[in-house]
Amino acid sequence: MAPDRGISDPDLEALSHRGAPPMNSRPARIPCLPLVLLCLALPATAGEDWENHPVPGEEKERTPEEKAGHAKAVRDLLGELGREKNKVLMLARFKELGTTGGEVGRDALIAYCQATKNQEHLCAAFLALAKLGGPKSLNFLCSRYALKSGSDWIVQRGAADALVELKDPRCACCLGDVVRDARQKTMVRGACLIALARVAREDAAEIDLVFRMADVKDDILRRDAMTALGHLRSEKSFRLLADRCRSEANGEVRGAACTALGIHGNPAGVEILREVVAKDKALQVKDAAMKAIHEIQNPGEDD
Repeated sequence: MAPDRGISDPDLEALSHRGAPPMNSRPARIPCLPLVLLCLALPATAGEDWENHPVPGEEKERTPEEKAGHAKAVRDLLGELGREKNKVLMLARFKELGTTGGEVGRDALIAYCQATKNQEHLCAAFLALAKLGGPKSLNFLCSRYALKSGSDWIVQRGAADALVELKDPRCACCLGDVVRDARQKTMVRGACLIALARVAREDAAEIDLVFRMADVKDDILRRDAMTALGHLRSEKSFRLLADRCRSEANGEVRGAACTALGIHGNPAGVEILREVVAKDKALQVKDAAMKAIHEIQNPGEDD
């Protein structure tokens, strides 16, 4: 992971007193904005930033005293995160917040993510938000500070992984937006395609996108589409994978189709994969087919 690229620990400590930036940009420095405004307004701003498909928030009504207490608790936690210098302890703290953080931990993590550019910290914070769950976490993970940041593929892929952990099918349309956006890096589009297949319900309109991506010219995207098809675990995806592991011209994509049959888990795939082992001339494809046979015959062994 790359080191922090511009936000220092004093900046984070200052954030605990001054607040967080608006959701529509990632500024280099933190402007003055009372933190209580972040705590009260983030459900709406996160939804606005998720341009096409915001999820309604679930914030409970608070009395003025409760709002002040919540803001202070978030401020105190942000100060704690800003002062921590030990990398191992910092990552352990993120993990703990994902289990016990509650609304205070969630809002502090969201504010922290808007202040730092440290890739490792961001990905760990995204995962913690996913474990906490809820519409506010979902909206933030789909925002320009995470999945739609557009400038850092590691951060975007970390957000996609977190959305898989969140397991909320409502993010499928947002993942689909990134897959369709040709301006995005290929590896980001591929990661979002796989995440889409893992979170979407079988009847979701976005599922058709997975099948369309299996026919694109880009070999990397076509490879990732094979993996996504395996995660769909439908009869239609099985038939397409069974065809591609034998007919696909690109060896890496053929191998991915074999691996995807293993992910799919349909026992009917064993005979198809044995045929690939016997007839395919590419060693990497043969190896992928043999591993897929083992995975089908021994489900859950490597979990």
